Amino acid sequence: MDALQADIDQLEAEKAELRQRLNNQSKRTIEGLRGAPASGVASIVSGIAGGVVSNQSMLNGSGPVQIRDSPLLLQQIDALRLSMKHLKQENNKLKAQRMKEELSSLPLLHVPKLTLPKDRQREEIMSGTLYRKTSQLLDTLHQMSANAKVVDITHKKGGTPSAQLFEQAARLKSLSETIDKLK
Repeated sequence: MDALQADIDQLEAEKAELRQRLNNQSKRTIEGLRGAPASGVASIVSGIAGGVVSNQSMLNGSGPVQIRDSPLLLQQIDALRLSMKHLKQENNKLKAQRMKEELSSLPLLHVPKLTLPKDRQREEIMSGTLYRKTSQLLDTLHQMSANAKVVDITHKKGGTPSAQLFEQAARLKSLSETIDKLK
């Protein structure tokens, strides 16, 4: 019987604590509508600062009880965030569309062609040729360094090892001469 009476007393204390929390939460909600709303952590901090600590929790020695936002409130917050994200994307799309329309309505720019003197044209052609040859030479050198050939001394490939070595030396010499010509 004493155990049941203790349970009843505990439940009544818990009921009083929940009523107190409900009243405080109602006050915070009204204050939140007037000012910036407090989230779960902020409401805990404001509850501690405002002295909203239940007698039951002080008697148990557990300190203040952590208040969590309700799942419905969290779901509404997520839905609002999602709708804000959607609205921002839609706003950006509309702005981009408006800018494209403005750009398309602008008159085209007329850029006059520059005619180069014949000497400059010849220099342009020569520099283009020089650039192309240099680029080809650089590609060849990269290929040679990446695919280095080793002289085959087993005589499985065609030619003697000395002929293979002579061929590689001739290729390097011709590339060296090409470099000198381009300089």
